[in-house]
Amino acid sequence: MIPGLSGIIGVAKTSFFIEYLGTTIDTTSNTTYTFAGESLGVAASSREVFVAVSWKGGAALRTLSSATIGGISATIHIQDGVSNGSTLSVGAAMISAAVPTGATGSIVCTFSGSGNTMCGIGKFRVLNRTSIVATAHNSSTFGGSPATSSVNIDVGANGALMAAYLESDSGTVTWGNITKQYEADFSPTGHYSGAMSSGLSSQIGRNITTTQNTSGGSGLAIAIVSIR
Repeated sequence: MIPGLSGIIGVAKTSFFIEYLGTTIDTTSNTTYTFAGESLGVAASSREVFVAVSWKGGAALRTLSSATIGGISATIHIQDGVSNGSTLSVGAAMISAAVPTGATGSIVCTFSGSGNTMCGIGKFRVLNRTSIVATAHNSSTFGGSPATSSVNIDVGANGALMAAYLESDSGTVTWGNITKQYEADFSPTGHYSGAMSSGLSSQIGRNITTTQNTSGGSGLAIAIVSIR
């Protein structure tokens, strides 16, 4: 036997791994959104699919009531939202489910109500997660221009952050201390985005910021989860 290899051959790797899989939006007005045939990435016994969910609605603040990923009930780790009290509300959440089999599946998000609602998702494939280190959220009331957010979150060694974002205006967003993965306009009154960074060093209170790049006094919501 080759020295040093005893007990290693045939042992599966259990390294923490994360990848961004893509984004989808639905601009119809519904209470339940079904994103069918979504790629869940390569199947694996340790696979967990995280989804960043962003939405906007009418005057009544909507909340994410439940969700499934590939037919598996999802955990809602964190969510936040804000309403202008008259015409518009926005929200963001981070959810996940352990989905070990299947290359594709439906992602279903059910909200507390409908009314001018639109929904967008961003997907992340995670292998060999050991813990949820922390969650964080922030919302900004309508009227500030440009809209900004600032939130601190702890990071584990070789950890990762994922975040969902929604602002009530069009135009891009600049993220700080996390890498933007996607963004798109719902309509002239809604812009969603998601971010992810991995391979991070252990850190207490990593400051994550967002800045709206257009004027317009947007309300915004952001939800972040830290894993390792």
